[in-house]
Amino acid sequence: MSTYTKFETMFLVASYVVSEELSKDIVRVNEVLEKHPLDPRPNWIRRALTSFTESGFAKGRMHHGGELEQYVQLTANGVKEAERLLDAGIVLVRIPGEENESPERASGDIDSSKWTGLPTTFVLTEEKRNQLLDSLENAEGTLDSMPLGNSQKAQVRAYILAAKGLAGSPDPPVDLIWEIINRGNSVAGIASLFVSIIALFI
Repeated sequence: MSTYTKFETMFLVASYVVSEELSKDIVRVNEVLEKHPLDPRPNWIRRALTSFTESGFAKGRMHHGGELEQYVQLTANGVKEAERLLDAGIVLVRIPGEENESPERASGDIDSSKWTGLPTTFVLTEEKRNQLLDSLENAEGTLDSMPLGNSQKAQVRAYILAAKGLAGSPDPPVDLIWEIINRGNSVAGIASLFVSIIALFI
């Protein structure tokens, strides 16, 4: 998995958490990063905000200021997705010394240096496999509504079907499934389609 994909997932969750903590519908990017050091690379914030808007997770509020001055305004769907990710076990790094840390929302640390590759502790339990199959099924159903060309859709659908086939096999090859999902996620314009799938592995 690319480190950008991890960043986008964590940025969505962190934006929701900070919005709730501050009791504000709209938060600045710098307010989010002041509490959660997500360590974005150049252009990642704008890319993520654009992806959130395209996926319906946030309202488009981009302006010509710097990345840290941009606003995040999650939609109802964005809030639901962030809450689902939290329920799935996503945890956030917080700036040391932050007060009033919520145990439900910040129950552990994520080492950003390890945000590449399949997590070494991941085990594909039967419950996780069923969730993975459901998520892949949902992604396939959503694919036709994505703003992609026919050839891109065909390519992504092939990845999804391959991952479904392997996940449904008697002894699923987790590394190969991960690689296929990673390749599908690398197709431009569909990061939001794979957010829930990738979250299962985190």
